[in-house]
Amino acid sequence: MAKKSRKRAAAAQEKGGAERGGYFSVTPPSGEAGGEISRAGWIVIAVSVLTAAAGYWLLSKAAPDGRDIHSNLSPFVILAGYIGVAVGIMWPERRGEGEKAPAAAGENSAA
Repeated sequence: MAKKSRKRAAAAQEKGGAERGGYFSVTPPSGEAGGEISRAGWIVIAVSVLTAAAGYWLLSKAAPDGRDIHSNLSPFVILAGYIGVAVGIMWPERRGEGEKAPAAAGENSAA
């Protein structure tokens, strides 16, 4: 079995592929660094965390029988905070003045 593994690793190196165990070290296409959260996204995340904390504070003020405004409002405020965190993570980076928007799928590029 050891010879077979060495042959596969050598063949992958000759073809320019990844070595065994290197399957998860993929670089983004076209040299773009992907996966960063934009500055506006961090602000949305911070406000959303504060919103969720306010929801938990409302929940602590709720009556045990659940018949007041705090117990009715707190679940929605907490969910809004959680959804806001997801929105902040996916918030797009602001494009500069000279940059063009990327072509949508199915459109012909100018290049």
